[in-house]
Amino acid sequence: MTNSILWLDSLDNYFNNRDHIQVSNFIPNWLFSPSQQLHLQKKLIPFSTSDSKPQKHIAEESPIPIIQFSQTTGSVPKVLFAGDSLMQGVAPIAIAELKKIYPNGKFVDLSQQSTGLTVRRYFDWPKKIAEESLRQGFNTVVIFLGANDPWDIYDNKARYIFPSDEWQDAYRQRVNEVLVFAQAHQIHIIWVGLPNMDVERVKNGAILQNSIFASETKKYDFEFISTESILGSLDEPFKKYLQDSQKGAILIRGNDGIHFTPYGYRLVSNQIVQSFKERF
Repeated sequence: MTNSILWLDSLDNYFNNRDHIQVSNFIPNWLFSPSQQLHLQKKLIPFSTSDSKPQKHIAEESPIPIIQFSQTTGSVPKVLFAGDSLMQGVAPIAIAELKKIYPNGKFVDLSQQSTGLTVRRYFDWPKKIAEESLRQGFNTVVIFLGANDPWDIYDNKARYIFPSDEWQDAYRQRVNEVLVFAQAHQIHIIWVGLPNMDVERVKNGAILQNSIFASETKKYDFEFISTESILGSLDEPFKKYLQDSQKGAILIRGNDGIHFTPYGYRLVSNQIVQSFKERF
């Protein structure tokens, strides 16, 4: 029985990563290994995990009490970097620069490829961020993810088809799980917006996702960093090169039309580092 459970987990993970199909939606959940479920060791603000239709415009119905975060000048940054393969390229560069500026700071990169907010069976970012923030005492979380998310959301028996209004509401709720926890524990959030993409579905997703990232972080008085000013607007044609008056055309994007070259990752990193200089 144990081998069968492990095999089903592997099969579900394989098809999810390759085709964004969850076998587990058609097989009873008890057949899957309970080890895949993450449990917090400390008491957290409860998340909604019901299979009911996501509530629309929660923030408009219930005004959010904003906690004003004071400037942290003189304090030591303790930072968690969370995200997918985009963050895997940015975080090492940003951390190397931040360590020079804040030698006593704490910087932890937990980014993992093929993760996001849409699929949470194998990796649940809201729970992971909450768990690690409480365990390691982070005062700032930098988030850069979303390229893996423009697919249907499955929540127990419910299915929200991308890019429907129901999908946007469900996705907004998952973003808010992070923000509600962070506000309650006075952890500052820096959410990096998605760049222009050469893949149409991912590009269309980025437009919706950035709108959600920007509007929700603003409601909680957190920070949203737009990458469009340096990497090109999402409503413009995709550009692999950046025109420099002295260096000429510089390649900043990868061949897949999603990821970056080292130079491109450094451009995003520079924005994050600048944010810390202004805050600490």
